[in-house]
Amino acid sequence: MSIGNYIRTEEHRKKMSELFKGEKSPKWKGMNKNCEICGKKFHTMPSRIKKGGGRFCSKKCFGKWWSKKVECKCLICGNIFFANPSRIKQGENGGKFCSRKCSSINTGKINAQKYLKKRVKRICKTCKKEFLVKPSIIKKNEGIFCSHKCSGLWVKKNMPNKETSIERAIGESLKKYNIPYIKQCPIENITIADFLLPDRIVIQCDGDYWHRSLKRKNKDINQDFILGFRGYRIFRFKEKEINKSADRCILKILKEKT
Repeated sequence: MSIGNYIRTEEHRKKMSELFKGEKSPKWKGMNKNCEICGKKFHTMPSRIKKGGGRFCSKKCFGKWWSKKVECKCLICGNIFFANPSRIKQGENGGKFCSRKCSSINTGKINAQKYLKKRVKRICKTCKKEFLVKPSIIKKNEGIFCSHKCSGLWVKKNMPNKETSIERAIGESLKKYNIPYIKQCPIENITIADFLLPDRIVIQCDGDYWHRSLKRKNKDINQDFILGFRGYRIFRFKEKEINKSADRCILKILKEKT
């Protein structure tokens, strides 16, 4: 290609680009918008508008808009920050929160308020504590207990009393030595004692069937630790010990008591 032809083609390209520039182009998908600062018309793409852009015709106008920021105080942390008047006019979170973190804390508080509005206050049947529950659960005749633990304690306390052979043996020994006791007594919503004696002495009769698993043993250890921390003295007797001699178990308590 000669230099002359190259110059002609370049000139042709420039002319064609001017003829089909912006809206004149058959591939044009842009939009006409007015600049928020100077009011001048300019072209922008819909994708830019979706992202929150396409508001200013130039960097100069954007700089003018940026310099008009107003001093605001965050409603959550109290920090001072600067926000544009247009953002404040929009409402919602504009000019109220200094960061996304503070805004999320506010939405969390609103959600918590909505949550509380949709809940009904109830009193636990076992521990008498106040708790919140959905109205739909109350319609199902549920929402009586604040936790599974309280539900289990109430069931154990109110179920038909089927005295085991080891409990019967310990009870007879206590009567033999004239020791007063309360049978199946709930203690501070932690557990139900098989026998509660004076001076905060607790007797638990551990049957081989119910107390042989590792999970149950760990649960018993935790209960004993909490009760011991609260001033109770716990005596656990296994089924073999009680069957061998229930009197010996009671004598062991009396020796440690003195």
